[in-house]
Formats: sequence, C-alpha cells, structure tokens
Amino acid sequence: MSRYLLIGTLATALTLFVWQSISNAAIPWHSASMHPMTPAAVQAVHTVFPENGLYGANEGILAVVHTTPDMRDLTREMGVPLGRQLVIDLLAALVLGAVVLRLPRRGALATGVSLALASAAFTTMLSISDWNWYGYPFLFELVNVIDFAIQGLLAGLILGWALGRFAPAAAVAPDRAMAAA
Repeated sequence: MSRYLLIGTLATALTLFVWQSISNAAIPWHSASMHPMTPAAVQAVHTVFPENGLYGANEGILAVVHTTPDMRDLTREMGVPLGRQLVIDLLAALVLGAVVLRLPRRGALATGVSLALASAAFTTMLSISDWNWYGYPFLFELVNVIDFAIQGLLAGLILGWALGRFAPAAAVAPDRAMAAA
C-alpha cells in the first residue's frame, strides 16, 4: 500500500469518525424531525414487534425497531456501534482514496468539492428516494444529504492534501499525466 493510501485512509477515516460523532451526538439535527414516544408507546411497540427489524404495512406504516429484550437504554452502550463505525469509515476512506487517484490532480479544495458534490448526489438518490417512496420526513432526509455532503468535503480535503503530499505524480491517473505532457 502506498504512503498516500495508508496516510490518506487513516487521516480520512479519523476525520469522518470525529465528524460523525459530532453530527450524531452533539448536533440535534438528525433527531429534529423525530417525534418522542411515551413509555406506553415504547412498550406497545416492543410487544407488537418482538424482534429487531424493519416492519411495514400497505397502510403507510413503516417502523424500524432496534431494542433489547429488557428494553435498556441503548444510548449508554455506544462501544460496539462506535467500533463498527470506525471500521466502516476505514473501508470507505480506502475506497475514496483509490477513487481520488483516478481524478485529475487539482488540489485539496477541488478534490473536497468534487467528493462533496458526488456525496450529495448519491445521498440525494438514496435519502430523497426514501422520502418519496417510504414517507420518511423530508427534513430528516435533507439533513442526511447535507451531512454526507459535509463528509464528502472533509474526505476530499484530507485525501486531496494527502495526494499532494505523499503520492508521486506518476501514481496519479497515468492516462491524465500523459495527456498533460
């Protein structure tokens, strides 16, 4: 593995992980469109949907259930999800690092903007489609689009910097290097 991919992957994954922690735990925008549930409603959902999963009905009901048999507060047990997210971020950063090698070398800002736009486009296809087909709240999905655009920008800035600092010119898009010569 090249120095660029190693350093770029690690730095990008760490940056994404920190941003996602802030975005999901410190900024209340992901939960802004969620309605609180009473303890009686929580108990009813737990009774009606005994297993974790995604439930739907043609009458327009869509429910995502993730709970434990004793219904303990899962927000106090973040170790496993955080560990999984770090692995997800490492894999995503590695793939993005390989993609950036195929882009023309234009600097960290241009790479950041490119990945931000690509992230926004792909997230729009997914998130806004969920609003369209499944009735997810539009605000909830819009926040996801913005959040992923920010993540794309951060990833692109880090990978663009790492590319300029650690990747030899010959390692970057050889077909483009020849065209420039």
